[in-house]
Amino acid sequence: MELIFRNLCIKHGKKVIIKNMNMDFKGGQVVGLIGYNGVGKTTLLKAISGLKEFDGEILFDGMSLTKYRKKNDYPISILLNDIGIYRDLSAVDNIKIEAIYNNIPASNVESLIDACIGLAGLENDKKIPVRKYSLGMLRRLQISMLTIKKADVVLLDEPFNGLDQEGILLVRKLIEQYRKNRKIVFVSSHTLQELKLVCDKFMFVNKGEVSVRNNDKDIDIDKLYEDIIKR
Repeated sequence: MELIFRNLCIKHGKKVIIKNMNMDFKGGQVVGLIGYNGVGKTTLLKAISGLKEFDGEILFDGMSLTKYRKKNDYPISILLNDIGIYRDLSAVDNIKIEAIYNNIPASNVESLIDACIGLAGLENDKKIPVRKYSLGMLRRLQISMLTIKKADVVLLDEPFNGLDQEGILLVRKLIEQYRKNRKIVFVSSHTLQELKLVCDKFMFVNKGEVSVRNNDKDIDIDKLYEDIIKR
């Protein structure tokens, strides 16, 4: 399994967000996206997910992602603050909709609902409108719903936001499961120490340039951030 970027360029209006990115990532790798607010981390994730236009190529196992979209079997799932949740519906109804969208057999939907609700810890709040949830509850629901789609590439935008320690442990556990299953995971976060714990590589985004560093036990992630982002 491999995700390849070739001459990737992304613009927001006239502003160049990413320029001439050429990189390869393999199954089982967890990559942390690091950079200032507004530098383009979320925009890059949206481009990979098909939500943002770009120039150049993104290939998954040798096939252009644009062709995957036409085949309706896009191998990517994404966690974003504003996507994938119907706030006037309950958690149960949101999970049902996601199950239908991903062609889950009707006979499996109830067990899937129970699994997602249990994973999110929302047993007592599963039938109330999601708009009444706290940020942490909403985030746990979104994270649990990621497991519905059997994606090969998983994009997590600020997954630790609003979570208590139990929620953070849930994210760590899910990321580790993706790694064991040889998925490719991108995690965008300003929580550098969490990225240090869960990532194999760090991708720094700064002024349109992208650079990658390997993680190891002796690396000082805060100093690395200062050296690369604040140079």
